[in-house]
Amino acid sequence: TYPPDEFYRSLQNYVRLKTPVFSLQELAETPGSPLNRAQRILDDPDWLQHPNDGGLLITNFKFLRAILKDALDDCLETLAREADRSPHELADAAHFTGHLSELLMRTSIIVARYRDFAARINVAGVDARVLRSFRLTDESVSLVMEEVLTKAMMLLDKAQLRESRPDLVEQIAARVSAEQYYRRSQQYESVLNVNATDEQFLFRMSVLKKFTSSVLYLSNQVQREGTTLVQILYAIAAGVSMIFATFVAFYFQQRYGNFTFPFFLALVIGYMFKDRIKEVMRGRSDSLLRSIVYDRRTIIKTLDGEHELGYLREKVNYVRERDVPLPVLTARNRQLITELDNDGQGEAVIRHEKLVVLNRNAFRHIYADAPEIQAVKDITRIDVRRFLRKMDDPTQVWHYLDGDKVRRERLPRVYYINFVQNYQAQSEAVQLQGHRFRARLTRKGIRGV
Repeated sequence: TYPPDEFYRSLQNYVRLKTPVFSLQELAETPGSPLNRAQRILDDPDWLQHPNDGGLLITNFKFLRAILKDALDDCLETLAREADRSPHELADAAHFTGHLSELLMRTSIIVARYRDFAARINVAGVDARVLRSFRLTDESVSLVMEEVLTKAMMLLDKAQLRESRPDLVEQIAARVSAEQYYRRSQQYESVLNVNATDEQFLFRMSVLKKFTSSVLYLSNQVQREGTTLVQILYAIAAGVSMIFATFVAFYFQQRYGNFTFPFFLALVIGYMFKDRIKEVMRGRSDSLLRSIVYDRRTIIKTLDGEHELGYLREKVNYVRERDVPLPVLTARNRQLITELDNDGQGEAVIRHEKLVVLNRNAFRHIYADAPEIQAVKDITRIDVRRFLRKMDDPTQVWHYLDGDKVRRERLPRVYYINFVQNYQAQSEAVQLQGHRFRARLTRKGIRGV
């Protein structure tokens, strides 16, 4: 009931360049960071005379925002782990406040240095695209900082350190207010109006994110695989069935002559078997192709189409449990309750297989004078609404006794889908990786992962 074509309609692949990894300290100090690359270009008093410098500036502005966002996310993950520990441990509190203070200090330096570029960009003769890219990136960086600082304040509350560290509370609040004031002073439109329904705020945030992240975007050209081979096999099937029908017709014509009932009956039977032979051979051809040919191929290129970075082949099919690889079964870690839920009939297993081939040398030529790109990121989204159609009501009322009183509780009716990802590399030096996660679904959608 869930054919491959419908699976692909529920699937969305998003392949882009992997953001180069820099810590906040490296972003500010490493010569190869986009901040310092842009600094070197603008330090040249004759940079306006170099036609390629404008494009390099735009590229590094966008990289700066993307790298800064990833570095800040890493910092927030560290703070979140430390906030989960006991707030009574002095060492843990010191680690938390130390990392938070470093975040505030280093981001202040990075943002200030970037905004100092404005004096050298807001001059006569500057390409309008450079000025526009600088301002859009500046606005996006301001929004990123406000979002990160707000989350840092929430983590400070979670760690129960608000009362013991009022200095950090004041610094964060002052920085957020400063970012909001800065966007107003620059006449940026991304200022939240909390007293009205602000329809433009999230929309503009999304547009700014897409603009600054476009430096990581790739062109993905999807093609079906094996189309020529399919037509050849179908033609062979039609030819074999036609040979059978023609042989039957010639044989009965020679034996019984024209315009006889046996000859007429032979023509009808020959046509019937001709049609069935063709369909059986087409079915066998499809089974053969599914075992040796992938369903589709995605060609990965840069947006300008000049560099082909590699390709991605994928296919999907149902697999019998006895054919599931042992590492996948081990990661699945199925228990007795699963067997009982399926009446001992086993589970339906869908295998979505990808083969990724990358051209290592092509990555060196994507961007000149920009952070080095070493990998692509494959983001897969699957629409689970197809699984929700035949589910029971999302909740069920359950009555129970609390002493001598009858209580009533509404409980969620959940279903589980297990996803096991297993990564293999042709190089023996690369260790195999794999992990499992489980989606909890109700008829209303995803309840948790």
